[in-house]
Amino acid sequence: MRAWGADVAGLVPWRLELARVQFAVGNKAHATQLLQEQLRVPYGVDERTRGRTLRLLATTAAPDHRRKLLSEAVNLLQGCGDRLELVRALGDTGQTLQRAGDSAQARLLVRRAYQLAQDCGASVLAQRLVRRDTGGLPAAPPVEPVEPEDGLSEAERRVAALAAQGHTNRQISSKLFITVSTVEQHLTRVYRKLDVKRRTDLPARLVAYAEPLPEELQSAAS
Repeated sequence: MRAWGADVAGLVPWRLELARVQFAVGNKAHATQLLQEQLRVPYGVDERTRGRTLRLLATTAAPDHRRKLLSEAVNLLQGCGDRLELVRALGDTGQTLQRAGDSAQARLLVRRAYQLAQDCGASVLAQRLVRRDTGGLPAAPPVEPVEPEDGLSEAERRVAALAAQGHTNRQISSKLFITVSTVEQHLTRVYRKLDVKRRTDLPARLVAYAEPLPEELQSAAS
């Protein structure tokens, strides 16, 4: 393909597929080299290919760098609309957070990945998430059920979910196409309704407030 001048990463991402094979046979170094080359191919890389590449590259990275790579992969895959690859990236992120001891945030992301997989009709992938990502997940700290008299609006839920995932107010405003001031107003009401003082308290409180997990996910996450 190089000889023909047709080595376009997004058109035929052969390095990405070959890297998957190299990982499968235990050749991690060659797989990593292929993935890094994939990102450097001329003419750019489309969002889907770059997102998939970063997700695989994250498996070879140190924990702190892995989270950064996965975060970018999630944003890219969400932007391009590849929901199945997004499920995989969210699952990998949840597993990474679990290993780092952030069980509340891990459970939130795994739940999102599980529901998205179910929405796509990918039941096998959904069950794989349950077995792989939540099988050893420690129980979250006890949280009293949250039943605010004035429930969260749909807009408040969206803002709260993004804030719980670590997005800044400016990032949230960009994603939801609202002003930063509106984000701040939504969060002020969310904090009051859920009785939280800090942004870092949101993941656990949202888990308590949200609809119950599917039965199979509850048993795996407890």
